[in-house]
Amino acid sequence: MKRGLIVLVIGIGLLLPSIAIVGALASFVDENFQTTGIIMQGVSIESSDSASFEVSLFSEDELSLMIAAFPRDVPMVVQLIDQSGKKILESVFNAEYVEPLPGIREGVFRITVINIGDKPVVVNSVISADPLIRNLDFVSNLAIIIFVGMSLLLIGVVIIIVGGIILILDKKRLKTR
Repeated sequence: MKRGLIVLVIGIGLLLPSIAIVGALASFVDENFQTTGIIMQGVSIESSDSASFEVSLFSEDELSLMIAAFPRDVPMVVQLIDQSGKKILESVFNAEYVEPLPGIREGVFRITVINIGDKPVVVNSVISADPLIRNLDFVSNLAIIIFVGMSLLLIGVVIIIVGGIILILDKKRLKTR
């Protein structure tokens, strides 16, 4: 009976810190990630076609534009055009585009993503005032810490289940004596 309790205590001992790690990091990321707006979510763009969205921005921080596309091997062009029709940004990319928009904090802009590849593509895009996005090394380290926290959480749950099984088997063994 003691060994089941010991295993349960070990499982709980792993579970509690992992919840604290994941909870603290999730809270930190949530407080620091202030999405100004999701521009495109699951927008399908056919070959030689484009998708454009007008977005009104206001932020105290410098903004970043993030675009992710699937499949990843399709070349695309992103354009950012201000109210007067002046092209502020034009860039060719594959799969992902993550760049700060220097000097852009407010105004009405048109963002256009053009599929210059030969396959259709699905695009997701966000404009963020998040300084974390500009520091991709920090984001990758944060992802590692979250992975470790989630791993500890999973291991803790498995150990608690094993401890419960051992406890039940030990109780049955004591009753049969």
